[in-house]
Amino acid sequence: MGTNLKIKSKNLEMLILQCSVQNLSFFMKIKSYLDTSNEQTKTYFDDEKFQIVFNLYCRFFDKHKKQPKIKTFELLVEAYCNKTKQTDETSLYLKNIAGKMYSPVEEEVDLEEIEEQTINFIKENRVYESMMSAQTDMAEGNYEKIVSKMEEAVRVSFDKDLGLSIKDADEVIYKLDDELNSSRVVSTGFANLDNFMEGGFFPKALYCISGIPGVGKSLVLGNFAVNAYLQGYKVLVYTFEMSNVRLFSRLFSNLIRYNSKEILLDQEGTKDKIEAIISQTNGDLIVKEYNANSASANDLLAHINDLSMYKGWKPDFIVVDYLLIMGTNDKKRSSDDSYRYFKVVSEELRNIAKILEVPIITAAQINREGMSDRGGTKSVITPKEISESRGILDTVDFFSSIIQTSKHRQDNKIQLHNNKNRNGSTEWRIEYEIDYEHMKMKEGAIISQ
Repeated sequence: MGTNLKIKSKNLEMLILQCSVQNLSFFMKIKSYLDTSNEQTKTYFDDEKFQIVFNLYCRFFDKHKKQPKIKTFELLVEAYCNKTKQTDETSLYLKNIAGKMYSPVEEEVDLEEIEEQTINFIKENRVYESMMSAQTDMAEGNYEKIVSKMEEAVRVSFDKDLGLSIKDADEVIYKLDDELNSSRVVSTGFANLDNFMEGGFFPKALYCISGIPGVGKSLVLGNFAVNAYLQGYKVLVYTFEMSNVRLFSRLFSNLIRYNSKEILLDQEGTKDKIEAIISQTNGDLIVKEYNANSASANDLLAHINDLSMYKGWKPDFIVVDYLLIMGTNDKKRSSDDSYRYFKVVSEELRNIAKILEVPIITAAQINREGMSDRGGTKSVITPKEISESRGILDTVDFFSSIIQTSKHRQDNKIQLHNNKNRNGSTEWRIEYEIDYEHMKMKEGAIISQ
């Protein structure tokens, strides 16, 4: 069995060549997928002579950065035939293909349909090639490569979005209004925070909450997850530090105001209260547990694909707890350069947000310089205390630090201090009361702007 598929329609083969000549945009889109100039024995065209002609056309373009005119290309084909000592019959056939390649496409032919059929072939073939190469990757244990290749295969597309012009002011304003008022903008559940964030968590954006160890990063993320669920969103929570059962205990406490002991003492009551909440929302909340440092963005994307395939379930909002104990897709990358390493992890996670068009919120850690000698954090956290999180700060769309001095801890309070916000104002601080027994936040005063 071959390692790649072939275009089975002679009509499509010729139309691909003709459209390549008459539509530069079409040619530029398919060139990198169908050009086999560097793989002499490989052909995507069922008739390998079509592949030879296409490759010659691509070589000229690579060398001269323009498409060849018909007479030039006929000379190019003739030179190839002489150099490779083709038979008279083969030479005549190649020249005939080249000549027809420059004939106009019939008016009855729909270019969009040709594009659609071509991209479907390219996508089908790339999936097939990935499956064939997966056998070697499987034997060598390169599972990340398998996932990466399959993702790449199914993402092939001919982007028809040419961008927005300033002359299209009406369309720009309409899209801006749609974005700001879209149901896909997930409210934080806290009015003041929403106000500073122009409505909440935006699709395609990566948000990060930072803090010292034990300050309550998971608690804050859990509150955002619960609030999104109660609004009717499908919420996906990844936990790398806490077991999924333990995390659900916290989420149940938040929802029904039972502490962990009461949940076990009154199991029937807990079930009834949870079911009552479930009946009042169209939302869903799934928690997936991974061991620390065992998963990368590719693993998360593979899991999301499985949810879609087996349950027909797609997330509206993703919580990742937390980023500093994730790995990169490139298993060979060293974490010695922590800035670059975690910047890459952030970029890969942000790519998932863009691919799925959902908001993602995660957490990071502040170094010892952010700690106070009296316990808790300093009253002000600046970027210099962010340490390895600096690469994250430079990548994410939103970055806030949890402030909790020893006095705040005594009063069961925290403050969220914003360091970066692409979708709203920065350098604000909001106070929250924390009900630690039930893992619940209550928004208080705006401390500064």
